[in-house]
Amino acid sequence: MNQKYSFKEFLTKETYIGLDPDSEEDITGTICRIEIPMIQRDYAQGRIKEYNKEKQAIINDTGSRFIRAIFNALKTNSEMELEFIYGSVDVRPIPKKKTEEYVYVPLDGQQRLTSLYLLYWYMGLRELDCDNDEREVLLNILSKFTYLTRSSSRIFCECICDGEKVKGINFTDSSPSKQIENCPWFYKEYKKDPTVKSMLAMLDHIHSLYNAEKAEGTVYLPRLENLKFYVFPLNKYK
Repeated sequence: MNQKYSFKEFLTKETYIGLDPDSEEDITGTICRIEIPMIQRDYAQGRIKEYNKEKQAIINDTGSRFIRAIFNALKTNSEMELEFIYGSVDVRPIPKKKTEEYVYVPLDGQQRLTSLYLLYWYMGLRELDCDNDEREVLLNILSKFTYLTRSSSRIFCECICDGEKVKGINFTDSSPSKQIENCPWFYKEYKKDPTVKSMLAMLDHIHSLYNAEKAEGTVYLPRLENLKFYVFPLNKYK
Protein backbone atom coordinates (compact mmCIF):
# COMPACT_ATOMS: atom_id res chain seq x y z
CA MET A 1 0.00 0.00 0.00
CA ASN A 2 3.04 2.26 0.30
CA GLN A 3 3.81 1.77 -3.38
CA LYS A 4 2.95 4.64 -5.74
CA TYR A 5 1.90 4.00 -9.34
CA SER A 6 1.47 5.94 -12.51
CA PHE A 7 -1.65 5.12 -14.54
CA LYS A 8 0.46 3.05 -16.94
CA GLU A 9 2.33 1.26 -14.14
CA PHE A 10 -0.90 0.30 -12.41
CA LEU A 11 -1.96 -1.64 -15.51
CA THR A 12 1.40 -3.26 -16.21
CA LYS A 13 3.15 -3.92 -12.88
CA GLU A 14 2.34 -6.28 -10.05
CA THR A 15 0.33 -4.72 -7.25
CA TYR A 16 -1.18 -5.75 -3.93
CA ILE A 17 -4.49 -7.55 -4.47
CA GLY A 18 -5.56 -8.52 -0.96
CA LEU A 19 -5.32 -11.28 1.62
CA ASP A 20 -5.63 -14.96 0.89
CA PRO A 21 -8.76 -16.08 2.84
CA ASP A 22 -7.12 -19.37 3.84
CA SER A 23 -3.48 -18.54 4.54
CA GLU A 24 -4.08 -14.80 5.22
CA GLU A 25 -0.96 -14.09 3.22
CA ASP A 26 -0.69 -11.14 0.85
CA ILE A 27 -1.72 -11.76 -2.75
CA THR A 28 -0.07 -9.79 -5.55
CA GLY A 29 -0.88 -9.75 -9.23
CA THR A 30 -1.22 -7.61 -12.35
CA ILE A 31 -4.45 -5.71 -12.88
CA CYS A 32 -5.79 -6.71 -16.29
CA ARG A 33 -8.53 -4.08 -16.47
CA ILE A 34 -10.01 -1.03 -14.72
CA GLU A 35 -13.80 -0.93 -14.87
CA ILE A 36 -15.85 2.08 -13.80
CA PRO A 37 -18.94 0.32 -12.41
CA MET A 38 -22.58 1.08 -13.24
CA ILE A 39 -23.17 2.54 -9.78
CA GLN A 40 -20.68 5.34 -10.42
CA ARG A 41 -21.66 8.73 -11.83
CA ASP A 42 -20.63 9.95 -15.26
CA TYR A 43 -17.22 11.52 -15.88
CA ALA A 44 -17.52 15.05 -14.50
CA GLN A 45 -14.07 16.70 -14.64
CA GLY A 46 -14.66 17.52 -18.29
CA ARG A 47 -18.21 18.72 -17.77
CA ILE A 48 -18.89 21.90 -19.74
CA LYS A 49 -19.51 25.03 -17.67
CA GLU A 50 -20.16 27.44 -20.53
CA TYR A 51 -19.17 28.35 -24.08
CA ASN A 52 -16.99 31.31 -25.09
CA LYS A 53 -17.66 33.76 -27.93
CA GLU A 54 -16.06 31.36 -30.43
CA LYS A 55 -18.51 28.68 -29.22
CA GLN A 56 -15.67 26.67 -27.70
CA ALA A 57 -16.52 24.65 -24.59
CA ILE A 58 -15.12 25.78 -21.25
CA ILE A 59 -14.90 22.97 -18.71
CA ASN A 60 -15.77 23.29 -15.01
CA ASP A 61 -13.36 24.78 -12.46
CA THR A 62 -12.55 21.46 -10.76
CA GLY A 63 -11.40 19.80 -13.96
CA SER A 64 -9.62 22.91 -15.16
CA ARG A 65 -7.63 23.29 -11.93
CA PHE A 66 -6.65 19.61 -11.95
CA ILE A 67 -5.34 19.67 -15.52
CA ARG A 68 -3.60 23.00 -14.95
CA ALA A 69 -1.74 21.51 -11.95
CA ILE A 70 -0.72 18.52 -14.07
CA PHE A 71 0.63 20.74 -16.87
CA ASN A 72 2.63 22.71 -14.32
CA ALA A 73 4.22 19.43 -13.18
CA LEU A 74 4.84 18.35 -16.77
CA LYS A 75 6.57 21.62 -17.64
CA THR A 76 9.01 21.27 -14.74
CA ASN A 77 9.28 17.47 -15.15
CA SER A 78 8.51 17.05 -11.44
CA GLU A 79 6.56 14.40 -9.57
CA MET A 80 2.95 15.12 -8.66
CA GLU A 81 1.21 13.02 -6.02
CA LEU A 82 -2.46 12.32 -6.69
CA GLU A 83 -3.26 10.83 -3.27
CA PHE A 84 -5.23 7.57 -2.86
CA ILE A 85 -7.37 5.60 -5.28
CA TYR A 86 -9.85 3.42 -3.38
CA GLY A 87 -11.54 0.38 -4.85
CA SER A 88 -11.99 -3.37 -4.85
CA VAL A 89 -10.29 -6.07 -6.87
CA ASP A 90 -12.61 -8.60 -8.50
CA VAL A 91 -11.00 -12.00 -8.97
CA ARG A 92 -12.64 -13.52 -12.06
CA PRO A 93 -11.99 -17.02 -13.36
CA ILE A 94 -10.95 -17.61 -16.98
CA PRO A 95 -12.33 -21.13 -17.62
CA LYS A 96 -10.55 -21.79 -20.93
CA LYS A 97 -7.17 -20.86 -19.45
CA LYS A 98 -7.95 -22.40 -16.04
CA THR A 99 -6.63 -19.29 -14.38
CA GLU A 100 -7.88 -16.00 -12.92
CA GLU A 101 -7.74 -12.32 -13.81
CA TYR A 102 -7.80 -9.27 -11.57
CA VAL A 103 -10.20 -6.44 -12.39
CA TYR A 104 -9.97 -3.18 -10.44
CA VAL A 105 -13.30 -1.50 -9.66
CA PRO A 106 -12.74 2.07 -8.37
CA LEU A 107 -15.04 3.37 -5.67
CA ASP A 108 -13.20 6.68 -5.28
CA GLY A 109 -10.74 8.10 -7.80
CA GLN A 110 -12.79 7.58 -10.94
CA GLN A 111 -12.46 11.20 -12.03
CA ARG A 112 -8.69 11.32 -11.64
CA LEU A 113 -8.23 7.98 -13.38
CA THR A 114 -10.35 9.08 -16.34
CA SER A 115 -8.45 12.34 -16.74
CA LEU A 116 -5.15 10.44 -16.63
CA TYR A 117 -6.49 8.00 -19.24
CA LEU A 118 -7.32 10.94 -21.54
CA LEU A 119 -3.93 12.58 -20.96
CA TYR A 120 -2.10 9.38 -21.94
CA TRP A 121 -4.33 8.98 -24.98
CA TYR A 122 -3.78 12.54 -26.17
CA MET A 123 -0.02 12.60 -25.54
CA GLY A 124 0.40 9.18 -27.15
CA LEU A 125 -1.38 10.12 -30.35
CA ARG A 126 0.20 13.57 -30.42
CA GLU A 127 3.81 12.54 -29.83
CA LEU A 128 4.02 9.03 -31.31
CA ASP A 129 3.83 8.40 -35.06
CA CYS A 130 1.20 6.05 -36.46
CA ASP A 131 3.85 3.49 -37.45
CA ASN A 132 5.55 3.64 -34.05
CA ASP A 133 5.21 0.34 -32.20
CA GLU A 134 5.11 2.22 -28.88
CA ARG A 135 1.85 3.82 -29.95
CA GLU A 136 0.17 0.46 -30.44
CA VAL A 137 1.54 -0.79 -27.11
CA LEU A 138 0.17 2.29 -25.36
CA LEU A 139 -3.26 1.94 -26.97
CA ASN A 140 -3.37 -1.71 -25.87
CA ILE A 141 -2.68 -0.63 -22.29
CA LEU A 142 -5.31 2.11 -22.45
CA SER A 143 -7.86 -0.37 -23.83
CA LYS A 144 -7.81 -1.96 -20.37
CA PHE A 145 -9.71 1.05 -19.02
CA THR A 146 -13.47 1.13 -19.56
CA TYR A 147 -16.78 2.51 -18.37
CA LEU A 148 -19.75 0.28 -17.58
CA THR A 149 -22.11 3.15 -16.75
CA ARG A 150 -23.53 3.07 -20.29
CA SER A 151 -22.87 0.88 -23.31
CA SER A 152 -22.11 4.00 -25.39
CA SER A 153 -19.35 4.99 -22.92
CA ARG A 154 -17.84 1.51 -23.09
CA ILE A 155 -17.92 1.35 -26.91
CA PHE A 156 -16.48 4.88 -27.20
CA CYS A 157 -13.51 3.89 -25.01
CA GLU A 158 -12.98 0.80 -27.15
CA CYS A 159 -13.03 2.82 -30.37
CA ILE A 160 -10.53 5.50 -29.36
CA CYS A 161 -8.09 2.75 -28.32
CA ASP A 162 -8.34 0.99 -31.68
CA GLY A 163 -5.23 1.95 -33.64
CA GLU A 164 -6.93 1.65 -37.02
CA LYS A 165 -9.94 3.72 -35.99
CA VAL A 166 -7.84 6.65 -34.77
CA LYS A 167 -5.17 6.48 -37.46
CA GLY A 168 -6.31 9.67 -39.18
CA ILE A 169 -6.34 11.86 -36.06
CA ASN A 170 -3.44 14.34 -36.18
CA PHE A 171 -4.38 17.30 -33.89
CA THR A 172 -3.36 19.86 -36.53
CA ASP A 173 -6.46 20.24 -38.72
CA SER A 174 -8.96 20.85 -35.91
CA SER A 175 -9.71 20.11 -32.26
CA PRO A 176 -9.68 16.49 -30.99
CA SER A 177 -13.46 16.51 -30.50
CA LYS A 178 -14.11 17.59 -34.10
CA GLN A 179 -11.74 15.01 -35.52
CA ILE A 180 -13.22 12.23 -33.38
CA GLU A 181 -16.76 13.29 -34.31
CA ASN A 182 -15.77 13.09 -37.99
CA CYS A 183 -14.61 9.48 -37.66
CA PRO A 184 -16.87 6.95 -39.48
CA TRP A 185 -17.43 4.97 -36.27
CA PHE A 186 -18.68 7.99 -34.27
CA TYR A 187 -22.47 8.05 -33.98
CA LYS A 188 -24.53 11.13 -33.08
CA GLU A 189 -25.94 9.20 -30.10
CA TYR A 190 -22.53 9.46 -28.42
CA LYS A 191 -23.15 13.19 -27.95
CA LYS A 192 -26.09 12.32 -25.70
CA ASP A 193 -23.82 10.37 -23.35
CA PRO A 194 -22.65 12.73 -20.55
CA THR A 195 -19.40 10.79 -20.07
CA VAL A 196 -18.46 10.89 -23.76
CA LYS A 197 -19.42 14.56 -23.99
CA SER A 198 -17.19 15.37 -21.00
CA MET A 199 -14.32 13.29 -22.39
CA LEU A 200 -14.43 15.21 -25.67
CA ALA A 201 -14.49 18.55 -23.85
CA MET A 202 -11.54 17.48 -21.67
CA LEU A 203 -9.52 16.41 -24.73
CA ASP A 204 -10.12 19.84 -26.27
CA HIS A 205 -8.99 21.48 -23.02
CA ILE A 206 -5.82 19.35 -22.94
CA HIS A 207 -5.22 20.20 -26.60
CA SER A 208 -5.51 23.92 -25.90
CA LEU A 209 -3.07 23.83 -22.96
CA TYR A 210 -0.61 21.64 -24.89
CA ASN A 211 -0.52 24.08 -27.82
CA ALA A 212 -0.23 27.13 -25.57
CA GLU A 213 2.30 25.98 -23.01
CA LYS A 214 4.52 23.15 -24.22
CA ALA A 215 8.03 24.36 -24.96
CA GLU A 216 9.37 23.45 -28.39
CA GLY A 217 11.35 20.23 -28.37
CA THR A 218 9.95 18.88 -25.10
CA VAL A 219 8.10 15.55 -24.97
CA TYR A 220 5.37 15.15 -22.38
CA LEU A 221 4.38 11.49 -22.76
CA PRO A 222 7.28 10.07 -20.66
CA ARG A 223 6.70 12.77 -18.05
CA LEU A 224 3.21 11.41 -17.36
CA GLU A 225 5.00 8.69 -15.39
CA ASN A 226 5.68 11.36 -12.75
CA LEU A 227 1.96 11.55 -11.94
CA LYS A 228 1.67 9.03 -9.09
CA PHE A 229 -1.09 7.75 -6.83
CA TYR A 230 -1.45 5.22 -4.04
CA VAL A 231 -3.85 2.29 -4.37
CA PHE A 232 -5.92 1.12 -1.42
CA PRO A 233 -7.80 -2.17 -2.09
CA LEU A 234 -10.88 -2.49 0.12
CA ASN A 235 -11.39 -6.24 -0.30
CA LYS A 236 -10.39 -7.17 3.24
CA TYR A 237 -13.07 -4.83 4.59
CA LYS A 238 -15.81 -6.80 2.81
